[in-house]
Formats: sequence, structure tokens, C-alpha cells
Amino acid sequence: MIDPTYAAWPQMRRGDRILIRERLTARELTVTVTATLPPTEGEGPGIIDDRGRTIRHHFYDARPTPSETLDQQEVDRLFAHITAPTSTRSPLR
Repeated sequence: MIDPTYAAWPQMRRGDRILIRERLTARELTVTVTATLPPTEGEGPGIIDDRGRTIRHHFYDARPTPSETLDQQEVDRLFAHITAPTSTRSPLR
């Protein structure tokens, strides 16, 4: 599965939003690509993110960030709204 929200490598371009995992803390961050770097021997291509970090070792993660996921109550509310009979349907609150 590829999430269209994030750019896949190697098609990343300046301005793309990507999800990275910090190596030391395993924390996931959404960052913006500010520059792409040409491949170097043994390293491959790289990027510079909006925090000024150079990233050369990476993998693509298609999971959405936690703030983008819906909780079950929101899913149930949307489902009930979508499947309600048209005559009793009220606007979303």
C-alpha cells in the first residue's frame, strides 16, 4: 500500500512532505524536503530536511501520522451519516 499523502523514494522533490524515523529515538517525524542530494559511493541519494538534517539512509513508510487517523467513534459517526436514509439525514456536526 502506498499512501499518496507522502512522497515515495526516489521520486522525492523539494517541497515534498515525508515521514522519517529518527535512528536514535525511533521517533517518527513528518518533515519537508528542502533539497535532494546526488548519490555518493556506498550511500546512495539523500535529502536535506526542513530542520537542516542530511538524510541518506531511509525507507518509505506509508503509515499516516497519528493525528491523521480517525478514532472509532468518528468512523461510526461518519458511517451512520453516510448510510442514513436521505429523508432523515441531517448535516454533519
